[in-house]
Amino acid sequence: MMAAFMLWGVGNFTLRKCGGRSASWPVCIGVGLAVFIFAGGILNCVHIARGPVLWALAGAAAIISILEAKRIKFERIQGTAARFELIMTGLVIAGVTGFAIHTQLPPKVFNCDDDFQRYFPHPVSMLATGTVLGSPLGGLGSTTLGGQAFLHGFVLSVLPINYINGVDAVFGLMVLMLITAAAGWRRYSSFPGAVLGPVMVAMINPEYVNVSSLYLGSVLMATAVMLVVDEKEESGPPSLILGLVYASLVALKSTFVFFPLLHLPVAALMLESRSRPWKESRGRPWKEVFGWAAMVAIWAGVGLTPWIATHFPNYMARGMTGYDDVPTAAEGNLDLFSLDELDYRDCFLSYTVVAGGAFLVAVGASISWFSERNWRKRRMAVAVLAAGLTCTLSYLLFLCVLGPAWFGYITSLRYCIPTLLGCGVPGVVLFPRLSLRLRPEALARVPIIFCALIVAIFAGSTVARYRQALRTRSVLAFHKLADTDKYLDYCKFSLSGETSQRIHELQAKVPSGDPILAILSTPFLLDFRRNHIIDEEPCGLLTPWAHVPDNIRYVIWQYSAFKNFGQLSVLTEAEYSTMINGPGVQDRTIGVRDLGFRKHLQELLPASKTIYKDDEFVVFQLQGPYK
Repeated sequence: MMAAFMLWGVGNFTLRKCGGRSASWPVCIGVGLAVFIFAGGILNCVHIARGPVLWALAGAAAIISILEAKRIKFERIQGTAARFELIMTGLVIAGVTGFAIHTQLPPKVFNCDDDFQRYFPHPVSMLATGTVLGSPLGGLGSTTLGGQAFLHGFVLSVLPINYINGVDAVFGLMVLMLITAAAGWRRYSSFPGAVLGPVMVAMINPEYVNVSSLYLGSVLMATAVMLVVDEKEESGPPSLILGLVYASLVALKSTFVFFPLLHLPVAALMLESRSRPWKESRGRPWKEVFGWAAMVAIWAGVGLTPWIATHFPNYMARGMTGYDDVPTAAEGNLDLFSLDELDYRDCFLSYTVVAGGAFLVAVGASISWFSERNWRKRRMAVAVLAAGLTCTLSYLLFLCVLGPAWFGYITSLRYCIPTLLGCGVPGVVLFPRLSLRLRPEALARVPIIFCALIVAIFAGSTVARYRQALRTRSVLAFHKLADTDKYLDYCKFSLSGETSQRIHELQAKVPSGDPILAILSTPFLLDFRRNHIIDEEPCGLLTPWAHVPDNIRYVIWQYSAFKNFGQLSVLTEAEYSTMINGPGVQDRTIGVRDLGFRKHLQELLPASKTIYKDDEFVVFQLQGPYK
């Protein structure tokens, strides 16, 4: 709650200073989150993103929030219906958040690949070195610019690393429910419409597989949607604010870049709405449309600049070649209406229904926009159209284009879920605000019926996920593996003091200050202050700048799996073969390059000086630059 208060104060202060009117307090939290991520980019760019600096930033935010709270006169809730809506919504949000805290703070299991080899090392490295400028063999700078690692750093600076899951799985979930509740607040007559958004967010299976951004991405998307919806802003939300929200979204995860690319062009039409029918628009409104959109894009670029500058040294490097003989494989046929259960529970049809609801909202918003004469109502129609259309197009883009071209269908579905939650759900809840020449009661029935449909469709998987959370303190979507005792034991072993001590003993065999090439299943256990660590992430080999620096002489390589844990720590040749010949161009490319990289290490070993070797690890010194 303290984090939410600080972000609210920063968001409200920023909106006020940028000339915007005060938004609802949940939306201010989203704006504050965007400002914090932008500040994180600056701190990382100048290499001072360490624990004391992070908490100095938090202290400044707390002071701003206290001062903002003194300026605001909070209105009392009037009327029985409003109080009932507040109580019902509060109970749902508090219940879901409390359950998440009880079962996932901290969870007992993590993704042993994505988390232990990618997302855990990022904040560890940042706090040790002051920057997320990381290994040229890592995913920082490509799959993420480091926004999530910056937020994880606040938790990691005061708590054990297994608590960083709470940033997204608990805090992000709570804030998303608050924003979707704000979308429906007091818009449904006597019905508690604010409860619809939180219920849908809680029911839709998020396919949670790691600690990267999911709900926080949805929070920023919903923030952008609600900023555009605010009809009190005649000229639209301040371009700086919306630009920072877009930039922070991309800084969290690179796959979020498609949201601003789809949302901004439609949202900009709200300025044109001040002219009567669109056919009668003169030149000036369209100049305002393009001018405002250009300013938003410029501010988004400004917001991304410190993050891009942080990784600029890696971007300028020349990458390795020779690992690109990737076999082709049939991706299979995509059936968006398939009822076959996926490995992550539910089916394609379940999510197609969500996207379909957003499409119907977009159709209704289009009708309202073309038929309405009042500019405020036209403005609202454009805002809802932007939400519904962005959600629908994102779903089709990921599954029909990016699925067969790169990610594979299952991974693409997972990547578009944040848009369904952060854009589709608010769009549906906002439907009664359209002007469709229907009675308000009739408009309100549409989201209510849709919410009931979502509850019915996802009821089975929701019960299964909540039971899984009670049983294993985890909602990892790959439940068939995550629920096993062996997987639980491996996660416990990887986070144990015994494993940490062993990794530190291996690192101690390398002189302090010398850079190390580390190929480990638990690189987050290394001391990033003692040595400059070049840790290899499988996805990092996909980047055009992937290379081993010339000054590397020492290598710590886990060439074999931890005893008793097999492929959970290191893939075998057979597993690499399955990956290389499986679905998804991305996974096949990772398999080819990662296997080729490890085979090359094996070739270098005989000509190198072996410092230490056992059944799992080898520490050796290269006789010259890595070639």
